[in-house]
Amino acid sequence: MAVLASDSEGNRLLAAGMPAEALKSFQAALATAPQDPRCLLGLAKAHMALEGREPALAALEALLKLKPDHLEARSHRALIRLAAGDKAAAAELEAVARDRHSGFAEHFNYGQYLISAGKHAEAGKELMVAQRIEPRDPRPHLLMAALAQNRGDVAGAISALQAATQLVGPQISAPWAALGHIYRAAGRGRESAQAFLEALQRRPDD
Repeated sequence: MAVLASDSEGNRLLAAGMPAEALKSFQAALATAPQDPRCLLGLAKAHMALEGREPALAALEALLKLKPDHLEARSHRALIRLAAGDKAAAAELEAVARDRHSGFAEHFNYGQYLISAGKHAEAGKELMVAQRIEPRDPRPHLLMAALAQNRGDVAGAISALQAATQLVGPQISAPWAALGHIYRAAGRGRESAQAFLEALQRRPDD
C-alpha cells in the first residue's frame, strides 16, 4: 500500500508542475519496491520533465525488461532516442500510436514528433486523439496553440491557451506566458500585462 501511495503522490506532483519533488517521491517508492512498473514509469517521466534523458532512458529500459510490450514506455524511449538523433525511432513512435491499445502518451508523443517533422495536419489529428483520451491534460492544448499560431490563427491559439490555463498546476506558467506574447503581438496590451503578471505569480524566479 505504501508504494501505491507514493506512486499517486509522485503523479500528483508531476501534474502540479513539481517534477523535482515527484522524482524524490518515486525514488522513495522504488527504494522499497525497485521493480514496481508504475513507479519506474513515473521516475522516467520525472527525469524527462527535468531534461534528464539518460536517467529517464535507464528507468524505461528497466521497465521494459519487466514488461517488454509496455506501450507508453516504448513511446517515451523512442522519443528520447529520436531526440538523440536516432531517426529510426520515428517508426517506433508511429507503431505504438497505431496500436489499438494506445493511450494518451503514445498519441501525444507521436504528435510532438510530427510537429518537429513539419507534418502539422497529421500532428493536429494525433493531438486531438490525445485530448479525447485525457481531456484534463493541458499539454495537447499548448501544442495545438503552437499549430494555430503557425497557420496564423490568432483566435485559435488564444482559445487553446486559455483552455490550458484552466488545467495547469499552480506552479506552471507556460500557457500564461504564451498568452502574454500573443496578446502583445496582437496589440492587446492590457490583456498581455495581465497574462504576464499571472505567469510571474506562478514562477516569480523566472
